[in-house]
Amino acid sequence: MKSIWTGAPEIKRFHSRRNRVTLNEMVWDRRILPVVVKEYPDAYAALREYRLLRRLGSLHVNVPSVYGVHENVLYMQYIEGALLTHIIDAVSSYSPRWIARLAEWFYGFHKANMQANGAVMLKDDANLRNFIFYQDDFYALDFEAEIFGRPEQDIAECCAYILSNNPPFTTEKFDVINKFIDCYCKLDNTADKRVVKEEVKKSLKNIAGFRKRQEGYILGSLPLVDRMVH
Repeated sequence: MKSIWTGAPEIKRFHSRRNRVTLNEMVWDRRILPVVVKEYPDAYAALREYRLLRRLGSLHVNVPSVYGVHENVLYMQYIEGALLTHIIDAVSSYSPRWIARLAEWFYGFHKANMQANGAVMLKDDANLRNFIFYQDDFYALDFEAEIFGRPEQDIAECCAYILSNNPPFTTEKFDVINKFIDCYCKLDNTADKRVVKEEVKKSLKNIAGFRKRQEGYILGSLPLVDRMVH
């Protein structure tokens, strides 16, 4: 049966810097399903992410299913799980299992999108809010651009977000990113840990650029990366 947008009031609004993202409801095959509604500044941006998510899903990458796109609005699956930012907040949850699962998501994503020259599609915005842990697997959100580069760039950006998450640069967070890097490099034996370390510092500088209140602290903590990341 064709889906019917109910137009029901939003259930809640999600954090997003660029777009309006809400949880609403959709009638699908006579059932009411929760649906994420993402409104973009223009229709092209909505169609681009719709196509990217469809393609990634067909490659068996864990991303939300898409229900449809209309003008500048994308309708997609609501995945109920724990955001990576909340997992990082809970020190007691620093489990090797979810760290390994996160590395597996990145490896599968990179492997599915590898080019002939060895470049891979990058997640690009590896913000911790863009990863959901659901039924022992990670799902990734927010694919608004198709950017290619070295896999170390993605791993490093995720590490930088973990390190700079409050409270930043703790011993526990360095332990997490070292385990994460190790897990990824065991899956991809071509990944270079030295490149990851340098890219972590670049990513932290980028993060400092848009966190003006923390800029001095983040930049002053860069030498810790050389000492603590191995």
